[in-house]
Amino acid sequence: MFHMEHSEWYKDWFNSKYYHLLYSHRDVNEAGFFISNLVNFLQLPSNSVLWDNACGKGRHSSVFAQYGYKVIGTDICPENINSANQKYASQNVQFFIHDMRREFYQNYFDLCVNLFTSIGYFQYDYENQKVIKVMSNSLKKGGYLLIDFFNPKYVVQNIVPHETKVIEGVVFEINRFIQDGFVIKKIQVIESNQKLNFEERVKLYNKEFFITEMNKNNIEVINLFGDYDLSTFNENLSKRMIFLGRKV
Repeated sequence: MFHMEHSEWYKDWFNSKYYHLLYSHRDVNEAGFFISNLVNFLQLPSNSVLWDNACGKGRHSSVFAQYGYKVIGTDICPENINSANQKYASQNVQFFIHDMRREFYQNYFDLCVNLFTSIGYFQYDYENQKVIKVMSNSLKKGGYLLIDFFNPKYVVQNIVPHETKVIEGVVFEINRFIQDGFVIKKIQVIESNQKLNFEERVKLYNKEFFITEMNKNNIEVINLFGDYDLSTFNENLSKRMIFLGRKV
């Protein structure tokens, strides 16, 4: 039986093959839809430099690179970065292992993105606040910051307490609940009579948290979208909170 301390659950879960199997429906096609909408909206010059912070296996980075941008993707998990480098590394995109709480370049990027709820993992608010500060510091004046987070109100109202999924012969027993301001997902993986236990914990930050932290770090929030089609955010109906801000 394998279990990790919940304080750093993301290192084990995101580094495991089971995370990518469970979320295999999140593919390059979905990334392409979102990014084409974003590229059309922002109209950035083709020589723009972009940071994909918490890039996973690089699917979003690879799509951005196809538009001619210079892309740097970073992730805390070595397996993700190895996979991204093997699959997507090119003249336009590079990948590095990096902890998002640590400074990474300064006044360098035209756009920094943090996609698919890749913030709020850390136990303490100051750690998650530091991530926003680091991303702001990485931007040139006039650069854009985009943070894609779930809508906490939608998550709480639509939580599915228990679910069983079978994907490629692997059984996922998933239990979800709210505790101490976190949405927690306990995941038991059963494969070939072996049971492994994983966990996801994400802080239920509301939109005021992000707006406050972005403003505090010289980021003016200019749009709040509710989904990957860039529809206007609706607190009761939107699945996502996608913040677009500009460094002043």
